Amino acid sequence: MATYEDLSPRRERSIREDKLMKLRSKALVLLREALHVATVSSEATKTGDPKKVWKATYEAVIASAPPNIRIMANFLRNYYGQRSVY
Repeated sequence: MATYEDLSPRRERSIREDKLMKLRSKALVLLREALHVATVSSEATKTGDPKKVWKATYEAVIASAPPNIRIMANFLRNYYGQRSVY
């Protein structure tokens, strides 16, 4: 039978994974929201370059998030997955 000391690291690892998954889901919601707002604002602009408006709005929405969510969102934006070289 497993003792409390045996289960403690496993439980802590599980809690840490749960926190990361919640943070990841919040960051994904932020990225979806930023994409939507940037698209709407670039389509609604009458003056200026729509691409610059899109980029500025996208960056502003992400910058307005809390620091821990912003860090995770930037990581997800820049993560390209596992790359293998053949």
